Amino acid sequence: IDKRFGSQSLIQENAKRLSVSPIKIIERDVKDYLINADNKSFSNSNRIIIGGCGLETKILVIEKLNKFLKRNDIIVLPVITYEVLQQIDLTLKEFNYEINMRLIQTFKGISIADGTRFEPNNPVFIIKAKKK
Repeated sequence: IDKRFGSQSLIQENAKRLSVSPIKIIERDVKDYLINADNKSFSNSNRIIIGGCGLETKILVIEKLNKFLKRNDIIVLPVITYEVLQQIDLTLKEFNYEINMRLIQTFKGISIADGTRFEPNNPVFIIKAKKK
């Protein structure tokens, strides 16, 4: 589910590169979709990636989709602020998830007189939560 119009082709391209096959791609705001969706839409979900939204939306998605996930199913969330990291950690623990976190730091090359200097991008926490 991606609210950006035209995201379907990008998702299909990324899926092909990763050798995965999305069952369905929906271009719509996730909050609106979750409120109005038929529960059967999520009954076979076992992997969820929640990205590109605020804390309130991340928690809403976890709360709504948790009831469809079974033991060992996985939720992955990229998070950039410590405060959101703390709240997501608490929320996932409330729903009985085993949590694994990684901090990813990337750099971009900046041309300077005699070469390239590397400038850091904002670090990203990757949370992988497995339902117990």
